[in-house]
Amino acid sequence: MGVNSSAKKWQAKIGLMYVSDYMYSASPKYWTYPGFTDANNSDINGNYGANYDYRAVVEENWLFMGLYEWTISRVSNDNRTAFYIHNNGNVHSDYVNNYNAVRPVFYIIEEVQIFEGADGTEDNPYRIAI
Repeated sequence: MGVNSSAKKWQAKIGLMYVSDYMYSASPKYWTYPGFTDANNSDINGNYGANYDYRAVVEENWLFMGLYEWTISRVSNDNRTAFYIHNNGNVHSDYVNNYNAVRPVFYIIEEVQIFEGADGTEDNPYRIAI
């Protein structure tokens, strides 16, 4: 084992992030923005375009990576369709295929603490404790 490893084992399920994970990772002032707007799908004030949906949020969304990424959130009335994050930051839905990236995630309980000083790199990985 390496210097930053532990003999303690953790068993967890790995999944994909929810659309809400992505949207709530932005500044709270954007939480009411729709994932996507266009002429047929405006916001509640009738506005649409890149300034009125999650395309406007990418600079303040720490989960945005500039990739096409699947989420675990599916469209409720179609079992073949799921939501994904577009490479420009907005949220769309499409038939599930293998063209988008996946970002494995796991959720930790509130009592978990992340040790300070780590940056998540291979040389300085995050260390957690319960």
